[in-house]
Amino acid sequence: MRKPKDYTGPRSYYEFLQTVQLQGKHGNAFGYKTVNTDVLGWIIARATVRYASHPVASNSANDPVTLPAFDALAAFLSKLP
Repeated sequence: MRKPKDYTGPRSYYEFLQTVQLQGKHGNAFGYKTVNTDVLGWIIARATVRYASHPVASNSANDPVTLPAFDALAAFLSKLP
């Protein structure tokens, strides 16, 4: 589907994800949103330089890329409210 010439909205799914706004207050009601999972996958892929389609190696304990990235992600997530 073509976009109108004057279209100014997101041009990709990643651009769209950056426009999603909070609905309601944190902790009140849970509503599953696919974008939450998509954003988490995007963060993990960026942090680990890996994608879900590329499994983590069985020797990930010695992987110089995976462990520091997961440690940084865990530290970041632990600071969220």
